Amino acid sequence: MSGFGVKVSLPGYSVETAADSDLYFSSDWPIMKIDESLSSTYSLAEGVNSLTFTHNLGYPPFTMVFSNSLGYLGPAGSVNSTTGTLTTGNADVGHYYVFRNPLNQNFQAPQLNLSEPPVGTTNEDFGIKFSKPGRDASSTDLRDFTIHSGTRSLMVYATVYQPITALTDQGFTAEYGLDYTNTLPYDPVFFAFYSSDNQNFVPLNAVSEVAPKIDFNAISGNPFINNGNTNSGYGVFYVMLDPYQTTNQISVTL
Repeated sequence: MSGFGVKVSLPGYSVETAADSDLYFSSDWPIMKIDESLSSTYSLAEGVNSLTFTHNLGYPPFTMVFSNSLGYLGPAGSVNSTTGTLTTGNADVGHYYVFRNPLNQNFQAPQLNLSEPPVGTTNEDFGIKFSKPGRDASSTDLRDFTIHSGTRSLMVYATVYQPITALTDQGFTAEYGLDYTNTLPYDPVFFAFYSSDNQNFVPLNAVSEVAPKIDFNAISGNPFINNGNTNSGYGVFYVMLDPYQTTNQISVTL
């Protein structure tokens, strides 16, 4: 068992026995650390589907892009060590979050406890909460807290960053890509990216009919990046701790 400094379970779960997916925080698992966010900044004109923003991290970071009318648009349309691209099809206001989590560095969090304990209760018993400077710790607005264990934070399970290679177990004879073998006992939330030059990283999705794209291996039950017949570039799987489907819903009344 990996040693940790701090771990906090969600309401209704014992911190001694809670599965990893039922922890609010564990110092063995990095959280999504926001470097900067801008909102209501870019008015995207009709017919203009991208705008460039800059950052100073020195590596391609994980990003999230939103618009007022369309909501979540996914990661930035392209990101590198200094810039990223907002992408939208409407006249709208764009918003982006830049996280201090690199796409081009392999990472694997330890698995501490993958058992399935009883579903948590929806009460207000929490393990820890820290209010922001100038905010009251008794506030009923979760935005007033830096840490509140009645909420869930996105935590990173793995970053798989590898060159594109031949696909050997997908039933294809001349196609290339990147397999991801899931070692969690559930299907986790994940994002996927491709870079042709190891500098600019673009997000991938399963609805695209043009490679590179996300495909599903019916044999193994795992997703994979399919780069068609092109044996070049790099693939990235950015995997979260959170499962796609869970009955462990947390609803805390403050």
